Parts: sequence; structure tokens; C-alpha cells
Amino acid sequence: MWRPGHWVWNGYRYRWVGGGYVRRAPGWHRWINGHWAIVGGVWRWVPGHWV
Repeated sequence: MWRPGHWVWNGYRYRWVGGGYVRRAPGWHRWINGHWAIVGGVWRWVPGHWV
């Protein structure tokens, strides 16, 4: 599965993290790409994961 690249905050500035392939985890069927979401009123990066 292709994981697209994304920007990540390192505490000082944003830096680009390139995409790459991820191997399907046993027993998991669908990949959720990493995304920004509001958690507790603050924008946070939610890493990609299998569901």
C-alpha cells in the first residue's frame, strides 16, 4: 500500500516526510492515511494506520 508524503511539525518548523510503501499488517484490511485532526481543541497529526 502506498503511504503518501506529508508535512510534520518538529517544534521549530515544518518538514516534508516523503511517501513510501507499507506492508499490510496481518489481520488488518484497510489503510487510513495520516491526517490532521482537531483533538481537544488543538490540531494534531494522526499517523497513518491499519484498521
